[in-house]
Amino acid sequence: MTEQSMASALYIGGNWVDTGQYDEVRLPYDGSAVAAVSRASERDVDLACAAARKAAAAMRELSNAERHGLLA
Repeated sequence: MTEQSMASALYIGGNWVDTGQYDEVRLPYDGSAVAAVSRASERDVDLACAAARKAAAAMRELSNAERHGLLA
């Protein structure tokens, strides 16, 4: 996947997911398109929530310093 398509794909559970469906992001000022982002399905949202719950459980076991090391 290219850097551009990664930017518009969903990142779920450590993987880039290209849904094949996109929504344009437009500037309210003049209506010009500035980006296209992947549209998440109900299944995508369920997978993302499950991945977040799994990650939260693992992060709870780490100290503040360990979490900082992962996120910095």
